[in-house]
Amino acid sequence: MELPKNLKELKEYVAENFAKLSAEAQLELLKTLHKFIKNEEIVKKELELEQKLLDEEKATKICAIDDEEAAIQEEILEEIRKHNHIDVHMFKDASDDPRDEDAKYVDKTMDRIPNDPNDPLADYLDELEQEEEPKT
Repeated sequence: MELPKNLKELKEYVAENFAKLSAEAQLELLKTLHKFIKNEEIVKKELELEQKLLDEEKATKICAIDDEEAAIQEEILEEIRKHNHIDVHMFKDASDDPRDEDAKYVDKTMDRIPNDPNDPLADYLDELEQEEEPKT
């Protein structure tokens, strides 16, 4: 690469290649030019680039936070799935899909009272059922 030899060539070179540079490189170039050339346009462009870089950095941080939150939420949901023994069909009406045999089974079994020998309520319900039966 051959460096420009005079100010006119330098201006042409910068005009042609400035847009090809990254925002950080453009900002560094403007800061260098600002040291030697006191120009309002250079200062404006420098401030615009600084603001653009700050906005990009802020957006990147926000995205990183969102990604981190999403990862944490996914971990929590995975833990819930691991420790949750509730069958999802319990919350579904079997009549919605006649082909869903699991849901039909769950609907049938949810109507039954569990036979737990240690459950006093089950004993009480059994006694009530026996009292209601017609005596022969």
